[in-house]
Amino acid sequence: MLKSVEGAASAIFSVLREEFTRGIMTKLAALILKPGLSAFRKKLDYNEYGAAPLLGIDGLCLKSHGSSGAQAIKNAVRQARLAVNNNLVQAIKDEFSKWETGGAQ
Repeated sequence: MLKSVEGAASAIFSVLREEFTRGIMTKLAALILKPGLSAFRKKLDYNEYGAAPLLGIDGLCLKSHGSSGAQAIKNAVRQARLAVNNNLVQAIKDEFSKWETGGAQ
């Protein structure tokens, strides 16, 4: 799923860049939209998150992007620390237990 989102985001930003450089009006529009688009791009950047939990195992495992640099690895360690501090594995188990007993909405 992560690879799909990453690929889609890359394609979308490539098309946007092409469209926003077609003429003076689109360049002005791009200038106005740039802060919002930059924030959106940052939310989709794997370097910002570093890793995602791998589900389906009885323990904590985070998967990083194969081409992760220093920033992504730093953020992966941060994600692991957050997962441990927030007892992520037990929280997921508890949530699935609710579904098994019919208690989840």
